[in-house]
Amino acid sequence: MASASESPQMTTAVWAPHRKHTEFFEVHHHHGHLHYHYVEQGAWRKDENSFTAAKVHGDLSAVYELQRSHTSVFFRGSDGLLNFFYVTVVPGVTMEHLLKMLQ
Repeated sequence: MASASESPQMTTAVWAPHRKHTEFFEVHHHHGHLHYHYVEQGAWRKDENSFTAAKVHGDLSAVYELQRSHTSVFFRGSDGLLNFFYVTVVPGVTMEHLLKMLQ
């Protein structure tokens, strides 16, 4: 069983039609970065490397974008900026990071 320091701080989930499965993002207390969990070829996978550009400090929300056929995630970073991670429609490109000021 995970200790309190290893337990997720925040979690958000979304249905991903292209995978026919749920995907979820979680933030852990010890480092403040996102982990992305998804199913591929019948097994759970975890991406914890694509989201190291910003630490999560506020609300977290995931959305499935039909035009990209992929899940995107939004959160307030520790610097107060709105962070938006998404996948481009170009094959082979990983998560992109867009930073916007919160108005």
